[in-house]
Amino acid sequence: MGHPINWDDWRVVSTLAHAGTAGAAARELGMDLTTVLRRIERIEGALGVTLFERDRTGMRATLQAETVLGELASMQELADNVESRLVGLDSATEGDVVLSVNHLIVEYLLLDALKQFRAKYPAIHLTIDANDRLVDLKAREADVVLRGSNDPDPQLFGLRLWRLRYGIYASSEWAEQTFADPQSVALDTLLHEHDWIGFSGILIPSVPGKWMKRHVGDRRIRCAVSEMGTAAHLSASGFGLALLPRLVADKHPSLRQIGDLIDGLYSDMWLLTRKELRSTARVAALIDCLKKIPAEGV
Repeated sequence: MGHPINWDDWRVVSTLAHAGTAGAAARELGMDLTTVLRRIERIEGALGVTLFERDRTGMRATLQAETVLGELASMQELADNVESRLVGLDSATEGDVVLSVNHLIVEYLLLDALKQFRAKYPAIHLTIDANDRLVDLKAREADVVLRGSNDPDPQLFGLRLWRLRYGIYASSEWAEQTFADPQSVALDTLLHEHDWIGFSGILIPSVPGKWMKRHVGDRRIRCAVSEMGTAAHLSASGFGLALLPRLVADKHPSLRQIGDLIDGLYSDMWLLTRKELRSTARVAALIDCLKKIPAEGV
């Protein structure tokens, strides 16, 4: 055997086997295409074995390569676990922390807490990934997530903070012109006689999204949005009824609740992180700060 094969070499083999093309593997590995191809040629030459069949559609792992892919996956998992354990041993309240949270939660609940966190821990660099995307904590897309879930991953460390309740809202002006007493309107009336703002994208499988599909369907949907804040603004402009969390709607100056809050419709808000990170000083500091936020108005 010529040049010794190291873990980086095997990582290229594993990535290429799953990616199917050298170009896709290069992008995932952060290498250029030529480097990936040369690395594979060198590995095959050192081993005296053909690991990939080349054709016009890409590069397909040979039987010889397939026999070791399981072991390579185990090696990657072991490397990830070693890294995670070492990260978890960090005891300094400094460094980078990424928090993933919906921007409405930031706007309506977190501003004061984040200011206090910044003042108390100036050496921690906080990145706030403010969107509705369901980030993958296990893939290290974030360190801490604050999001609604009634069934969080049991493999994660989690703290339940609050319970978000939902109600039906509309433009204050429209509500007062349409109903003598907006608070006493029956749900059936709203479901069958008025237009709604529906949900799209990531909101479809959410708790309110499932309620909308079950009770409203498509028959009264005037438009669909992929973000709660947009639904609130459209409803406030008179576009239609919107199913919204109290957290957002009750603080909007141009929205009025129609009828009662929906019985049994809620989302538990969870602080989630990987179990090995919970004892990391910078992550523990952020969690400790956020868990003290009062749940008034949610």
